[in-house]
Amino acid sequence: IANCRDVTVQKQTEERLVRQAEIIRQMHDAIVVADNDFRIVSCNSALSGMVARPESEIRGKTIYEVVDVVLPEGLTNDNIREVAAEKDRWNGIVEITNHEGKTYTTDILLFPMRGEKGKIDCFISVLRDVGDRLDAERRIQETQRIESLGRLAGGVAHDINNLLFPIFLNLEEAAD
Repeated sequence: IANCRDVTVQKQTEERLVRQAEIIRQMHDAIVVADNDFRIVSCNSALSGMVARPESEIRGKTIYEVVDVVLPEGLTNDNIREVAAEKDRWNGIVEITNHEGKTYTTDILLFPMRGEKGKIDCFISVLRDVGDRLDAERRIQETQRIESLGRLAGGVAHDINNLLFPIFLNLEEAAD
């Protein structure tokens, strides 16, 4: 007696899951899976690099225990959790400083993963380091501001020259 079962679909699904896990592991954006108390269940290597600690030291702790977090003004951890639960996402710019003193300006997307009956099983966070981009934007804005001041100064000088030219011309004729 033999029992045969086609496991082709199961094998394909397993291979797809392994590939997806590898993609997440290698992403430059930090990915965090946290429980309802915001305790880290798992993360990828990008988060380990950001917080300058191995994943084994991060697991089981909240992000607030691992790094110093500066939330947008007027927000608390509980506010963020409530907004994410209500609207199925929260997005904002947050500064984090690791124990080595390196500060990252991160764009965070936080969303709940719901299980059966819509109950929140965990929260997923995607942290993207946007410090370099924000610095570049600031430099561009400063350059544009200086350029505008230069144009304004040139325009004022031109207008003053237009007013002074006839006066000087008349003074030259009067002196002759």
